[in-house]
Parts: sequence; C-alpha cells; structure tokens
Amino acid sequence: AGAAPFWPGNGAQQVHAGLADTVDGGILSAGGEEQELFFLGIIDITTPWNGRKKAERALKGMVFDRNEISAVPPDAYAKRLRRFLEDKLV
Repeated sequence: AGAAPFWPGNGAQQVHAGLADTVDGGILSAGGEEQELFFLGIIDITTPWNGRKKAERALKGMVFDRNEISAVPPDAYAKRLRRFLEDKLV
C-alpha cells in the first residue's frame, strides 16, 4: 500500500489564501471529481553560466547521466524548459 494521501485530515495544514486554498505550500484544485495538489516554483534565470556552473556540470556528469542533471548550458536549458512546458501545459 502507498502512503496516505496528502490532504487535510491527514496532518497537512490547509489555509485559505484569497483565490485558492493551499495545503502545505501547494495550491489545492477546485472542482472536478478529485482534488489535486499543485506546487509552483520560480525558475532561477539569474544564475550565470560561468566557470562554477561548468565545473558543476563536469563533476556531476562523471557520476550521473549528463542528460538528467540540472546544470546545463543556457541553450540546452531553454530547449528542455520549452519541451516541458509544451508537454505539460499545451
């Protein structure tokens, strides 16, 4: 059996914050047959692609699949983000 659902009544904290209810930082869907919990994040586009990030990519690339790590050059990041948004939102 899986973990208990992450909803009010299971120890999660629910707050009404204007337009939508929130549960432990996520936005609780309204309507529909089942409620869903959505989390939003701010993408850090201010991080420069410098020697530090290049070194991070090189080191992580030795241990993990280079296609799966977060430190990627700006053009590859833009393509990956565009694909994700098209797949999830369109």
